[in-house]
Amino acid sequence: RIHKLLRSSERYFKTDMVYLAKGGSWLLSSQAIVTLLSFILSIAYANLLPQTSFGIYKYVLSLIGILAAFTLTGLGTSLVRSVARGNDATLKSAFWIEFTWTIGVTFLAGATALYYFSLDNITLGISLLVAGTLYPLWQGSGLFLSFLNGKKDFKTKSVYDVGYNIIPFAVILISLYLSDSPVVIITSYFASYTISALYFFYKTYKKYPGEESLDPETIVYGKHLSLMNVLGIVATNIDKVLIFHYLGAVKLAIYAFAIGPVSQISSLLKPLSVLAFPKLSGNDPHTLKNTLPGKLLKLFLVIIIVIVGYIVLAPLLYKFLFPQYTSSLFYSQLYALVLLFFPQEMLRTSLVAQGARRALYAITMTGSIVRIVLLAVLLPLYGILGAVIALLVHNIISLSLSYYYFRTL
Repeated sequence: RIHKLLRSSERYFKTDMVYLAKGGSWLLSSQAIVTLLSFILSIAYANLLPQTSFGIYKYVLSLIGILAAFTLTGLGTSLVRSVARGNDATLKSAFWIEFTWTIGVTFLAGATALYYFSLDNITLGISLLVAGTLYPLWQGSGLFLSFLNGKKDFKTKSVYDVGYNIIPFAVILISLYLSDSPVVIITSYFASYTISALYFFYKTYKKYPGEESLDPETIVYGKHLSLMNVLGIVATNIDKVLIFHYLGAVKLAIYAFAIGPVSQISSLLKPLSVLAFPKLSGNDPHTLKNTLPGKLLKLFLVIIIVIVGYIVLAPLLYKFLFPQYTSSLFYSQLYALVLLFFPQEMLRTSLVAQGARRALYAITMTGSIVRIVLLAVLLPLYGILGAVIALLVHNIISLSLSYYYFRTL
């Protein structure tokens, strides 16, 4: 009866509701659990960690993110596309390719650590050494999630994803109770995620063993996606780095708690892109252009309700759960408007699925340059408010570009 009901509803929703229910129920459940774990950690950070320590912690994560921009960051997406199209490549070969490309982060982080040691900043020096050493193993083994996504094995992916996040959650939470040292928290973060990723990588490889290497097209497309990602990853992390240098660790902590809750809400929408990608990879451009816009309009209306609800409830959230960060409230309510632009993720997913390299280059490069320039201009002038405005303007431009190139498929 449920199956028939889902099939009959497809005339209204214009999508495969059985596929959405089967995969979506697992993905949404796992994402909800992961988001809950992240939210609990946010409460712990807000109440157990001094603002300066939290600011240093966020700075190191952002700095490692920028250093990693010059690695093969697009291999995971390319792997999903390849496996979804029937190229049953082994996970082992993907690991070694990713690990080899990511080892450069270790050397870059080491060089940056030496710079901070020369300034007698032992905290940042040690933190960067630890993060840079563990990062390649973490990223290489973390490809198990992309592989399972391409397999459309959403049940296994969801179960493994929850387990993958529970281990770091427990380790970091214990670390927060025992110490407020940024070095301890950063070591706990990178070590726990690396060990967790290696464990679930091993379980995935045992479930889907294979001896085939990645097909050349997967590697080539992964390189293209990685090149597109360079400016995008830098742009995503540069706001924290600029705030740390211009305004200090405390202001970075305030900014992080302004955008954090909204980012967690946004993460609940990400399973839609995960579900859509394998399907979009198999559809022709004409079908996509006729069906996707209508679905995105319905999604847009739901997002408006979410935004209004968050703006109304945010004062209670900060008063009772984040009392150290009530100064983040206004910025967070303003930043909530960024959720309006989530449909661009679906448009970009369709372009990636169709292999529209030229369009993706144009969107990523233009959007990233605009974001970096806006942050460089507005942040020194207006502080955190300038950063939030820069992010909103960037999303307006990115959505416009994504829709334009989507229509030209």
